[in-house]
Amino acid sequence: MIWLALTGPLHAGACTGAIESLQREVDARIEQEAGSGRTAPESAAAMRHRQPTPGSILQAEVALGEGGAAAAARAALARARSADQAGDPGGCEDAVAQARRILRGS
Repeated sequence: MIWLALTGPLHAGACTGAIESLQREVDARIEQEAGSGRTAPESAAAMRHRQPTPGSILQAEVALGEGGAAAAARAALARARSADQAGDPGGCEDAVAQARRILRGS
């Protein structure tokens, strides 16, 4: 019954490390933009004392017309994860490179 302990992902793709590193940059960018931009009324979830996630913060930023680069970079990272899981290192590397360009404004 040892196989029951192995419920997590068994395969890390060739660019998993790059994805994880860049995800930290995207999350930091979201936090930075959230702290420096406009504000909006608290959501119902916030009033129920739920902690915001980078995704919920980004959703609020986009609703305010901000956070476009972080949203685009996050979408590129989602494509990178899909390619990585599918065993497509070229597709993964392309999507990671796109996310980097978006974050760095190039």
